[in-house]
Amino acid sequence: MNTFLDQLYANVDQYATILSSVITDASKGKDKARQLRKMAEPDVVRVSTELHQQGGRVDIIYPRNLDVPEAEEMVLRTQGYVVYAQLPPISKQSQLNRKDLHARQFVRISGLGIPEFLEALQGIQAVRGCVVTQISPSTLSTWTVNYERGFPVLEISNRYFSSQEEARTSESVELGQHVDPMGILARFGQSHRGVHVVDNEVKYYERIVQLVKDSEIVSYRHVHPGFIRPGHLVEVQLGLCAVLAGRGKHVFLTKLRAICILSRKVENDFNNAALQRLKVASMEPLKKVKRKTGYESDEAEVEEEERRARLKLSGMGLGDDEPMCSQA
Repeated sequence: MNTFLDQLYANVDQYATILSSVITDASKGKDKARQLRKMAEPDVVRVSTELHQQGGRVDIIYPRNLDVPEAEEMVLRTQGYVVYAQLPPISKQSQLNRKDLHARQFVRISGLGIPEFLEALQGIQAVRGCVVTQISPSTLSTWTVNYERGFPVLEISNRYFSSQEEARTSESVELGQHVDPMGILARFGQSHRGVHVVDNEVKYYERIVQLVKDSEIVSYRHVHPGFIRPGHLVEVQLGLCAVLAGRGKHVFLTKLRAICILSRKVENDFNNAALQRLKVASMEPLKKVKRKTGYESDEAEVEEEERRARLKLSGMGLGDDEPMCSQA
């Protein structure tokens, strides 16, 4: 196995069981109402969400009431294994997947075929069905499920920039050193008249679990996005919306809001297996290798060379024991 993904797919049953347990626990916790799979249940989307339409864009928000009249985006959550990602930092121009304002970062996660992950995908379809009530079905793009290694995957993305028209209703924010350490994105945005606003912002975390007096203490820390890699078990936070794409057409989007590493088990298992292979290799007996250096000759070799020379001379009749020819 050469990569973390090889480790993941070589032990699908083991890691799928872990993911199933993680999603099940999340569906029982304090944020259970925000689980994406919850949206697949009958009437949940209709009862627990509201559509907010502004400037040709439709967002899924929490229901408003007299106490909370402002619109608040519903940020949903789901869990899976990273199988591909294009995340910051941007250290060279070639990392940008587009050369216009559609340049984006994204992560693709797999549920390894477990039912709980499939329910999350069904939840997206249920939300899209709700959006269709505000937008003609003929003008809203379809949302299809892609596959990798035979398993359904979910891709969540976010653009780095919004157009100046889109940015009018949102607050601009700094890109940050962890995203744009070389200033490449900032220059790119300026050249394309783009603005990095709150709607484009993505946050990156890792969950830390510590055992204190037989109790698990869970905390979260900010991490560098470059540390998030294939094989990690993550939780993604995402928003769902439909945006105007021109000519009266709308595109249905899954917008990345945050990504949190929940477990590095695949990575750790891969590294441990590699170390074990090194240990086994180091226990094999080494064959001796003969080596000579320098210019000194071995005495035995010198004697052997002299013996061969004498034999050669003897064969030519020039040995020491041959009588000398008399002179006339």
